[in-house]
Amino acid sequence: ENEVVLRAAIQYRDFGYGEPVLVGRTQAVLEKFAELGVSDPETYQIENSLVSEHIEPMVAMLYERLQRRGFLERDVRRMVNQDRNVFASGLLKLGVGDAMITGITRPFAQSMIEIRRVLDPKPGELPFGIHMMVGQHQTVFLADTTINERPTAEELAVIATETAGVARRMGHEPRVAFLSYST
Repeated sequence: ENEVVLRAAIQYRDFGYGEPVLVGRTQAVLEKFAELGVSDPETYQIENSLVSEHIEPMVAMLYERLQRRGFLERDVRRMVNQDRNVFASGLLKLGVGDAMITGITRPFAQSMIEIRRVLDPKPGELPFGIHMMVGQHQTVFLADTTINERPTAEELAVIATETAGVARRMGHEPRVAFLSYST
């Protein structure tokens, strides 16, 4: 429903990167699309956490995961219906989406806690964060300024390789530079 997010989704699709799955109240998203002058808002996939067909399998999956941590089924249902990060993460877990963009309305730490309630890293894989800065003349990918505070040399190599892969998949030719926040 956020204008910045919707503009990004429009550009993402227009540039041929893929099809965005928008999480929000359907009518609010459609109204915002109308304000933005989108001629085909009905062609966008909008998932509403109150009426989505994915709610029941998501609640079942998440309840199985969280019941031993003290969550009741009604707690899980409330999270799925009211927390967009939990709902969007659940969509990823169910295979409805491939990636998730968040952080516009909540701080990173809070978003990460909510996402980790639903998703775990794949065994043997290293989770890391990527920020993408899009300028007039270049796009810069900043990797792991968020999750791994003191990565090892091996972890840095994995982060650099995976981030270069993301850049390539988005049509950029990556060049990698390593920076230290201590300098």
